[in-house]
Amino acid sequence: MLPVQPKSSILPLAAGGTPGTCNHIIINWTDASQGEQGFKIYRSSVNNSASAVLITPGPTFVQSTSVNTTGTAYTYTDNSPQPGLNYYWVTSYAGAVESNKDFGATGSVNNLTCEANLDGSNKDLFSVNGVNSTVLDPTATMNTCSGNEYPKNVSYKAGDEISFNINLCNSAPTGGNAATSIIVEDTLINMEPALGKTASVTDPASWKASINSGLSIGPITVVSGSVPNNLKLRITILGSLSANNAATLKLSAKVAFPDNFSGTSSRFQNSASIQYIKDSLGNPGSVVTKATPLLLFVSSNGPTKIEAAP
Repeated sequence: MLPVQPKSSILPLAAGGTPGTCNHIIINWTDASQGEQGFKIYRSSVNNSASAVLITPGPTFVQSTSVNTTGTAYTYTDNSPQPGLNYYWVTSYAGAVESNKDFGATGSVNNLTCEANLDGSNKDLFSVNGVNSTVLDPTATMNTCSGNEYPKNVSYKAGDEISFNINLCNSAPTGGNAATSIIVEDTLINMEPALGKTASVTDPASWKASINSGLSIGPITVVSGSVPNNLKLRITILGSLSANNAATLKLSAKVAFPDNFSGTSSRFQNSASIQYIKDSLGNPGSVVTKATPLLLFVSSNGPTKIEAAP
């Protein structure tokens, strides 16, 4: 006689059994049969039982602990799920007799990737002349890994020191890969080079950089051909950014203008691209942050302030 099917759908607690754990899927089902020796679990990347492969090892498979009763909950952990969506079928068996997969407990679970993921990284103006942006503008909110961007522009004058935060955010789940070999290319984009209004920093070497979360700053170099209209600095980050963690890279420099500059609307923006290694196979990842608010030169004597974006 065919054993009775396991009852109810597979109800995964979470990928990995604990929230955010990658490459582990816990499968739960309830026994609704009597007389079974145990259960077999099949998996496929598509919702077709004919393509499903047995993943529980024989000859014992998953042994029944409730041969003569029903309603017992069972759990099995798949430690090698396929990338993306996994479909599962649970059957009961007794000797050589096995229930039909298509009438048993079924369910699907998305496997959380273990790759490092810095897509949530972002950039923002942090301070002008050491004054925090939230002090200059009480309505401002500083960037975090939520990806919110600072909404306003900043007016500045020659000699002002501007500081930016680049928030490096690894959203890989717990147990996932750290981001390694991180390189940040930070670019000051001159918005009006055709007008001869070139805002810059006094000296690329004057850039100051610091970082937290156990990381450190390696070599800082100027990317060839990026001066004078667009200044691009390449910053090597030493160390690794673990899964579900963040670090803040802070860059500061003083603003300068040509001696013959007399305009009041020179402007530039700041953005960053981030390259990194996202897994143990050496596969690369990259992300480009949104640009900071426009930096607007007012005059040599004008006030430093934050104003509404146009």
